[in-house]
Amino acid sequence: MSGVGKWILASALAAWGWTNAAADVAEPAGHMNYNGDNVRSDIIMNSVMVPRTAATTYFEVLGWHNEDGSGGYAGIQDHPDGHNFIFSIWNPNDPNNTTLITAPYIGSGTVVSPFEGEGRGLKSVNFQLGWAVNGWYQLLSRRWQHLNHTYYGFWSQDMSTGKWTHLVTMDYPVSAQFFFGHNDAFLEDFASNGGDVRKALFKDAWQRGSAGNWNLQKSAQFRANDGTGAIHDNAFNAGIENGSFFMQEGGNTAHTFPGRTVDLAVTSSAVKPASVPGQITAFTLAFNGAAKTIDAAWDVNNVAAPQFAYRVELYPNPDFTGTPALVYGDSVPQARAASLNASALAGGVYYGRVSIQDVFANTSAYKTVSVTIPKAADCADPVWNPATAYVGGSAVSWKGAAYLSKWWTQGEDPSLKSGPDDVWKKTGTCGAGPVITITSPIPVFNNNNAIYLVGGSLKISATVADAGAIVTKVEISRGGGNTVTLTAAPYTTTFSNLPAPAPDGSIWFNVKAYDNNGATATALIVAYKDRAPLIAITAPQSNASFTAGSTVGVTTYTTDADGAVAKVEFFNGAAKLGEAVAAPFSFNLANAVVGTYSLTAKATDDLGVTAVAGPVSFIVVKATCTVPAWNAASVYTAGNRVSEAGKIYEAKWWTQGEDPALKSATYDVWKWIGACTAP
Repeated sequence: MSGVGKWILASALAAWGWTNAAADVAEPAGHMNYNGDNVRSDIIMNSVMVPRTAATTYFEVLGWHNEDGSGGYAGIQDHPDGHNFIFSIWNPNDPNNTTLITAPYIGSGTVVSPFEGEGRGLKSVNFQLGWAVNGWYQLLSRRWQHLNHTYYGFWSQDMSTGKWTHLVTMDYPVSAQFFFGHNDAFLEDFASNGGDVRKALFKDAWQRGSAGNWNLQKSAQFRANDGTGAIHDNAFNAGIENGSFFMQEGGNTAHTFPGRTVDLAVTSSAVKPASVPGQITAFTLAFNGAAKTIDAAWDVNNVAAPQFAYRVELYPNPDFTGTPALVYGDSVPQARAASLNASALAGGVYYGRVSIQDVFANTSAYKTVSVTIPKAADCADPVWNPATAYVGGSAVSWKGAAYLSKWWTQGEDPSLKSGPDDVWKKTGTCGAGPVITITSPIPVFNNNNAIYLVGGSLKISATVADAGAIVTKVEISRGGGNTVTLTAAPYTTTFSNLPAPAPDGSIWFNVKAYDNNGATATALIVAYKDRAPLIAITAPQSNASFTAGSTVGVTTYTTDADGAVAKVEFFNGAAKLGEAVAAPFSFNLANAVVGTYSLTAKATDDLGVTAVAGPVSFIVVKATCTVPAWNAASVYTAGNRVSEAGKIYEAKWWTQGEDPALKSATYDVWKWIGACTAP
């Protein structure tokens, strides 16, 4: 086998404890290569049903390559240990496994282990879920950007019950990778038991382009591996059955078409996959007084499309109008809870709602609920003074709490003498303590997340409010050290020469405020290393050819996950052709001259970080002089074209006797179109 079809290595079989039967009883692996769009996709999916199976069979359902040469596949297996779901990704260009692929989410019953087939990587298998003969199963994989890595999630749906299961998410530590090209399916006997018959049906092979457009792959070419002369070398067949593609191998199977390949097609008018949009079934909010957070939790309907991302919003009104007081969201398919920083919120009733985006990009209906943040006690009372004598009924504030004296007292600390039999009675918490609002850096993600440049600087600024108390100092530190102490506003400092980030891609800063009641508050700022923008040249295509004098349109796919693209510059080799400063970041090369071009595009983000796409090579050639030669005696009107001395000209208005070679300047009657050669 070769390419996508080379799936199981003998070394892997030996590691699993299996030995191949004699090669002369093997059957050829069969491949269903779908004719999909050769584009970047963020979702691929396909459905499979196995009416006949045998031990040691791999029914691959999803197969793909990425633009950097890495790839993956997923499917179901009839394995000696049972029926499993399998998902693997690898990087063939990394023999030393420096690009370590990990699994940030492992579903119930899923087991992950190193993959060492087409390249070094990671594989997952799940026997717990299982699959049944004659049952349809829909498999789906979606990729998304997470910081500077690419995540791949894998889901299955038992189509008899509608239940979806999230099996695994894998982290491929390379930015901006997409499924590229069409899907592939195969049927393989990985222990050379060619006397056994196995058969699989496939339908609904969808791919979603990176721009959100769905494409159903309705045609495919079946190919049996090259013959080896084995007993079951011709035991294969493929075709259309009940509107689905099928492959069958082994035993007395005979193919109904000549040779070892056949082109197949189905008909369908569907424009996108059928799905039940994601649904939220339960939602709760709770105030955590110690952490000063609003803790949200929700659940989803597992027979509706599975969750891909979520968004929690908190409003001060039941109509959910205006600007929300708090917002938090993320693309974490398995998340069913989130904590929102509520330290800056006043006491009162708040109204929360949650929605999810499912894997098909449908947004669910909101689920709503209210939550109460307790109001603080009155902080207008004087601060307790050990030298002052207090009679019964005197109100004071001390160390963030309010107290009332039961009888005469002096020098007795309310925080120590407020038990049932003591002189002071605690009547409530005095104020919320310091409330910190970060004003710099401007957050780019949730809460106080920011972006920084290694070796650069970052300004940290905050305002601090404290009802009924006095802010005594504010400490601003980086990474637990390098503390700057400020005793008066403005609470601002700048950290320079910032270091490389931790393994998660971030560094952090801490702001801590103190008041005269002994209350404190903290705010965390997480700063992520600025990621380079993503850019790809989408036109012209490599090795394209254009006519001299024509306009060559240059288009790009350009985005910046953690900021904004400031500009895109276009170059032919080292020579700058032009630039674009706004989306869609395209450029027209007008009046292209003859030559070979090496086109690159450089994107620069709002912090000055750059990325380059290309080079894309194309040529500009002379046009053939098929238009009539200029004649001094002829009359020409606007739009008429002539050739003269290897050049093509076009008349702008009525003319006669005016030589194009002499009258083709900006305000002349002739317009130079381009060079040409004799036909």
